[in-house]
Amino acid sequence: GSDETKYVGMRFWRDVNSWLPTINPHFYGKYIKSAHYTNETNGKRYASWTTEIPLSGYYDIYCHVYKRKFWWHGGDDRLGENHFRIQHEDGVEEVDLDLENAENGWNYLGSYYLAAGDSRVAISNETRQNFVVADAVKWIKR
Repeated sequence: GSDETKYVGMRFWRDVNSWLPTINPHFYGKYIKSAHYTNETNGKRYASWTTEIPLSGYYDIYCHVYKRKFWWHGGDDRLGENHFRIQHEDGVEEVDLDLENAENGWNYLGSYYLAAGDSRVAISNETRQNFVVADAVKWIKR
């Protein structure tokens, strides 16, 4: 077995050049409430979720959000946006979620026709804050 630490604390004071796993009681999870975060916010990196769609049809897609302001986010009181890419039968939809108006918990990103097989949702590391958190995504068949 490895003695490596699986999860790290959110370190906003130094550069993180990847998506790092972290835990927080406000993140989504049945047993372990975890997410990934990065504080490199240039929009060049994505974290993604993939699921197997059993039946073609329309699916509502939601993301899980924990809204938290940190004093070091640059003096701007707004939380900014999360930028998602949703792959669906007609292509890729770019969806912005305004975190200021989002709910703590599940937030609706839209309804899309998905073919049976793999479905993917990605989040960009672009933000006006100093970090982005990739928590959870769910697909619900209509």
